Amino acid sequence: MAKVRVKKKGNGFVFGVLLIGASLSGLWKNETRFDYHKAALKAQPVKAVDDLAYDQIISYTGAMDQSFTMQGKYVKQFVGYLTVHRDAEIYAWHRKEDDDGVSWTKEWMSHLQKNKRNAGLKKQLRSKTFTPDHYQVDDLQIDSQKVQFVNRRHTLAPSTLELTPDGTQKELTIQDNHFYWDKNPDDQLGDERISYRGRPIPAVATYFGKFAEEKAVAHQAEVKEGIISGMIGDKGILHHLVAGDRDTALASIKSHLQRTKTIVRIVGVVLCCFGWAILFTSITRFLFFIPWIGPAARQLSFFIGGVFGVIFGGLAIVCGFLANQPILLGLVILTAIASITLIIYHAMRSRMMLRHQVENQIGHAPSQNELQELEFIELAHLAEVDGVISADEETLLSNWAKQRSISKEKVAEILSNPNKSSNHSPRESVKKLILYSMADGQIDKVELLVLKRASEMGEVSQRELKGLIKEVKAAA
Repeated sequence: MAKVRVKKKGNGFVFGVLLIGASLSGLWKNETRFDYHKAALKAQPVKAVDDLAYDQIISYTGAMDQSFTMQGKYVKQFVGYLTVHRDAEIYAWHRKEDDDGVSWTKEWMSHLQKNKRNAGLKKQLRSKTFTPDHYQVDDLQIDSQKVQFVNRRHTLAPSTLELTPDGTQKELTIQDNHFYWDKNPDDQLGDERISYRGRPIPAVATYFGKFAEEKAVAHQAEVKEGIISGMIGDKGILHHLVAGDRDTALASIKSHLQRTKTIVRIVGVVLCCFGWAILFTSITRFLFFIPWIGPAARQLSFFIGGVFGVIFGGLAIVCGFLANQPILLGLVILTAIASITLIIYHAMRSRMMLRHQVENQIGHAPSQNELQELEFIELAHLAEVDGVISADEETLLSNWAKQRSISKEKVAEILSNPNKSSNHSPRESVKKLILYSMADGQIDKVELLVLKRASEMGEVSQRELKGLIKEVKAAA
């Protein structure tokens, strides 16, 4: 059930930027999160509690009491669980406001939203996590505060639980996997329900953490602060109680870490895509009311947002991963340096070989000014191929000479009889022009444009020009 009440202009631009920033930060922090699997691997295996030293990082394997019992509030007890979480929900109105307006829906929620339609409702059942004061693995006592689990929780079937007088007084009934409190028979509004999830106590468990004060306590291996670290579950703590022997437990920890990082990566990239889509949508919103263009603009905004989200999200993952892998990062940097050095060496070697070719042609090592004059001679020869230097060709030659600081006297001397200095074919002139240009380094964009214009003057096709460039490069 939904009702759009009012169209309201929102600040999608700001929200989009914040969502992008938060998602990229989360992706980075996820790649640099505390590696509790590596920390667990380094923990010292011990066989007897009497052998433990103060502040020692240990792993300890032993049996657990699977008949351990915890007392509940609405149900009498939970037998054989490390932790039990009670989820309490209420069926109420949810108000959502965005750039398209305000919408209302009825749904189950863990916290009663404050709005005018929920004014008379009250949530009486409460969510809670049940944990003991401590855990016992053989002779090792483990402080329950900040204990980390990697084994999955299971839903507790209501039929296996017995209600307390408090639960019976509320007339809780079983519906699917919930205890249901029917407070409003008419339309369910205000009804409440609870469900339970628990981690079974294993027959054998392995603990990873620190021994201090005659018991196992949380080891704060890395300090993790901030909202983002909390959202992605990066606590920096080694205080893990895991089912199975050491090898089995280590495998479970590794799988849990990989699964957590993968989930955060997927969610982070998706949120980044939404952030970019919202940003582009807010920028192009003025187009949405134009027929035909509007729907296309909206779809294009989401498409571009998705592309930008994947690109930036992927970059954040790669950069974060490399930052957390110093050896791999070092190899990448060394490879990049080696590649750049090789490219520079190859370019210098090619340039030297080309200069040797020019030297063999003219009989001595040319200076920079002489190379430029030789280029100008070939340009002039190509311009005069048809017997007349046109106004456009004269402008090209004049501008080229000014850029190379060739004196007016030298220009006049060459232009007075260009064929005297260069008496070979236009194709050969283009080839020499390429050689002289490359002897001073790579052909830049300006030189490439001049070569294309020169080839046109010498009636050399663009295909032939590319072939000549490859031919000169190959000779080097």
